[in-house]
Amino acid sequence: MAGKLEKMKMKAIEDGKVTTNKNLMYDVLVNPETYTVNHVVKYNATPSPPGTTGQNQQFVRTLPTTLQFDFIFDSTGVIPKPLEGLAGALSGVPVAGAIAGALSNTEKYDILYEIEKFKQIVYIYHGSSHAPRKVQLIWGTLFFEANHSKRIAWIYFIRR
Repeated sequence: MAGKLEKMKMKAIEDGKVTTNKNLMYDVLVNPETYTVNHVVKYNATPSPPGTTGQNQQFVRTLPTTLQFDFIFDSTGVIPKPLEGLAGALSGVPVAGAIAGALSNTEKYDILYEIEKFKQIVYIYHGSSHAPRKVQLIWGTLFFEANHSKRIAWIYFIRR
């Protein structure tokens, strides 16, 4: 929808189909600042015939396209947890959203729970496919399906 801020969404792919199971879907808290799409073509350098200069390159293969981005899991309270229900529906309306958010009884954003939920979708071994699930990413006009790797960097945290 034009003019509306959309959060990046991730959906697990099970048995070749995008899941409808809410436990295997994830909306990021904060959209990535940037993302990189990598397209790589591999060549073999073959020796030049005697008396010539340089090397001839011979096409070998193209590697799968990869997508790279960083996003934030935050439980400091600086970034509010997305509201659900009526408060979530009203969150786009300035005054009504603020009032509904103040009156809602939502629990704090639990960073360990959120990371575990994320790992269930992109990292944990899935029995029927004998591998981690493939994931569908949807964000604005970006649509990407792939296997994923993850790296979690812990920054500015206090264990309580």
